[in-house]
Amino acid sequence: MKAKKKNYGNGFVFPNKIESIILFLLKKHRKKFLFNQILGKYQIDFLLNNSKIIIEVNGDFWHCNPKQYEATYFHKTYKKFAKSIWNKDKKKILELKKLGYSVIVIWENDIRRNLQKIEKVIKKL
Repeated sequence: MKAKKKNYGNGFVFPNKIESIILFLLKKHRKKFLFNQILGKYQIDFLLNNSKIIIEVNGDFWHCNPKQYEATYFHKTYKKFAKSIWNKDKKKILELKKLGYSVIVIWENDIRRNLQKIEKVIKKL
């Protein structure tokens, strides 16, 4: 399945702060990638060129990082419980894996606290 670029109407897609950090590291280590693509019915953050590796950058608030939120936390913006958000993310990952992709999930908290570890992972890709 071929990834398609998501079009937000203005033709430009800008990374958020944590995606920008990963984008910088990918460029620093000369990794070729596509940013913010549509793959099947899913939007993916980074797809490494010439491989079947996806990097998903999960914001702690938007994806209710399990290290910070209880399953019963109610996300007022999404109007869903954290457990429901986790299940949706898990389903996405499982479906992408069924399509033959490896999926690396990087949490915002890990980027902020363990950037050197994240950089080592990216360097090895």
